[in-house]
Amino acid sequence: AVRVDLRLQTIDAPILEDRVRHRVEVSGIVQGVGFRPFVAALATELGLSGWVGNHARGVSVEVEGRAEDVAAFEARVAVDA
Repeated sequence: AVRVDLRLQTIDAPILEDRVRHRVEVSGIVQGVGFRPFVAALATELGLSGWVGNHARGVSVEVEGRAEDVAAFEARVAVDA
């Protein structure tokens, strides 16, 4: 099982009226368990763009899209990971 501690941060004001970009910092045991492919598939499913990458403390994710889709992404990462 993956233990995920999320730290969410809004990094931009709305890009367009209904679009936002958020950075999600994920710490815990997330390397070597398929976390990045899970994040990429979830973002694709929700129609979001962005990137995901490993760093020494875990994983950084930036997602951009409709505010409600970004909120759904954040909720599902916290629950489904």
